[in-house]
Amino acid sequence: MSQIRDEERQTIWKTEGNPDLNQNELFPGMMFNIAKSHMETTKLWQIVRKMPKGGVLHAHIGATVDLKWVFNQAIETPGMCISASAALTSVNALEVSELNIQHESSKTATTPSIWDSDYVPNVLIPLKDSADSFPHGGRAGFVAWMQDRCSITQTESLQHHLGVDDVWKKLSSAFVILGPVLYYEPIFRAFVRKLFSTLLEDGVKWIELRAVVSSAFTLEGQNTAFANPLVVAGILSEVVTEFKASTDGKEFWGARVIWTSMRHASTKVIIEGMYSIIIEVYLY
Repeated sequence: MSQIRDEERQTIWKTEGNPDLNQNELFPGMMFNIAKSHMETTKLWQIVRKMPKGGVLHAHIGATVDLKWVFNQAIETPGMCISASAALTSVNALEVSELNIQHESSKTATTPSIWDSDYVPNVLIPLKDSADSFPHGGRAGFVAWMQDRCSITQTESLQHHLGVDDVWKKLSSAFVILGPVLYYEPIFRAFVRKLFSTLLEDGVKWIELRAVVSSAFTLEGQNTAFANPLVVAGILSEVVTEFKASTDGKEFWGARVIWTSMRHASTKVIIEGMYSIIIEVYLY
């Protein structure tokens, strides 16, 4: 590994003699988003990926989401719909309009679409049709747009003049979009299984997920969300049991949930959330 590291210091992490890197300033401790694409090409990284790691002891569930995967999953999930606070007919509207993606089985109308100037604000339209008709690249373009709306982009990460308020404004809007998608039962179950599978590929056998389990959750086929932490705990327990019993998950140890509540929640909501025994429940 020492030999590989020395070799890659001269080839991957040195701009001299490497035309592909001449436009980049590489240095120890550089910004992760910039270094990531180079790092993932290295032999050293492939070795680290395969090394056993035991467990991840504190992971925000929202930060473990593969956005491309989850939005493709949402598009293929029956009954998922999208609405916007305004017709998405301009670059500015695409960047700042409020979006909502949720399950609504009664919605079948596809016109006028959210890309049409005649669209009525906040009317739910089937997600699959909206994604496929996205005017900037169809479904692939739609997923890329949703990735930008739900993450700090490479460009934004370099805009150092932006303050904490700007960052939190972007993240808050991302939580609003992603929450109802991730917390719809069929997508949630598939996401957790996908997460466990990805962890095992990286040599991780145990995960402690930090989650606001008292958030609104929608059961399969339902259109109305509700808050019941024990329901979410039960579903997580079922997924862990099923995954460990599968051929792919036989080496997985299990998971634990770290109970979390939002700071802005009322005292009543926080206390009700703590009624859940999920803090002490090991899902294995």
